[in-house]
Amino acid sequence: MIIDFLVGALAFPMPKGMLVRLAVLWSVVRILIQLGDVYLGPMYQFTYAQFADYLFNPLSSLPASLGNPAGIPPVPIDLTLVINITVLLISVRAWSKG
Repeated sequence: MIIDFLVGALAFPMPKGMLVRLAVLWSVVRILIQLGDVYLGPMYQFTYAQFADYLFNPLSSLPASLGNPAGIPPVPIDLTLVINITVLLISVRAWSKG
């Protein structure tokens, strides 16, 4: 999140075209990182499908690793993913309008 704030602070003085390109790039990177987290599942003794369910499903019935109650991690993770997808869609639309 610190990097997100740093990128956001650096983006304010940028020209609009560069800002839109940065928003597209940063949103894609963040989405890929979040989806890539699924590949860490075996490290926590989960299958990939179980870990994806644990990370992204707020109604998951899987027991949580690392002492977190079931259903807690997905809320901020899902919210961050939704925000990144929204920023990506808005940025691509702005980029296409030119």
